[in-house]
Amino acid sequence: MPSGIYKRTEEHKEKIGAFRRGKTYEEIYGEKVAREAKAKLSKASSGDGNPAKLPGVGLKISKAKKGHIVTRKTREKIRETLTGRNLSEEHKENIRQTAPRQEKHWNWQDGISFEPYGAEFSGELKLFIRQRDDNICQFCGRHIEANSHDIHHINYDKKDNVSRNLILLCKRHNALANHDREKWQFLFETLQEIRGVKVFELPTEYSNV
Repeated sequence: MPSGIYKRTEEHKEKIGAFRRGKTYEEIYGEKVAREAKAKLSKASSGDGNPAKLPGVGLKISKAKKGHIVTRKTREKIRETLTGRNLSEEHKENIRQTAPRQEKHWNWQDGISFEPYGAEFSGELKLFIRQRDDNICQFCGRHIEANSHDIHHINYDKKDNVSRNLILLCKRHNALANHDREKWQFLFETLQEIRGVKVFELPTEYSNV
């Protein structure tokens, strides 16, 4: 290998990736090296050594993440990297313990996602909305025959189940709609108005489905 800084070619990177894919640290580097590396990483990222805990850094990270869209290419790379990888129970428990929860999470909305749906949000109503929207995501136009799309509450009130407040979205855009909520609410309210969606009760033909 040449002395100094060695710039890896794309072919070299691909070979390294293929070798590492689906393997644990222990399988790649051996038990001893992996244990030492994990200990160093844990020490560097815990307590006051974690850069994210410095004053103002956490807020900057939150703002940077807000509205961030992960591209399909990036998601595919992540999936390929994780395919076949088996996490130890210890690793899983560490993830559960360190993951930000509830009010500590940057997108915490005062527990609104835990609120129950209204009694009107029935299987019959869901069927009606899916058929009204032709099983198409009303944002990106993706069509799926099965019940894979989500029914989104435009004003984020789970008990407001009038037809105009409900719209069919693919899982990706239903998840994205949880960020910048005011923007998405305005967009979907405008879309419903353009589409001519009215507020009315569930048609009788759906009442006994």
